[in-house]
Amino acid sequence: MSAEHGFSNRTAYGIAMRVHRSGGLTKDMVYLQGLGELLVHLQESDMPFENLLVGKFALNQVDLVDELQWRNILKRPVLLPRYLQNANAQQRLDRLRQGAGVLDLVSGKDA
Repeated sequence: MSAEHGFSNRTAYGIAMRVHRSGGLTKDMVYLQGLGELLVHLQESDMPFENLLVGKFALNQVDLVDELQWRNILKRPVLLPRYLQNANAQQRLDRLRQGAGVLDLVSGKDA
């Protein structure tokens, strides 16, 4: 399967394992929908990406989070992931903000 479909042996094993465990169904669909919503949000908002790292909240609550930060009730994140210091990560975020979609993330075009 791996050579025929262009997957490495490790990736092919991971796919087969998920199928065997009944993965790739509801949970993955929900995550994919969330990823799509995040990409739309990145394209439509000029909010710094770091604001999304304040905690767990739905994207439709971003305005409330901004309000709470403005009122100094909610603090900005103290610790940020190391990848945000990487220039390549910032370039990829910029491409996502410019309209790259979910398929661009997996196409290998370094979106």
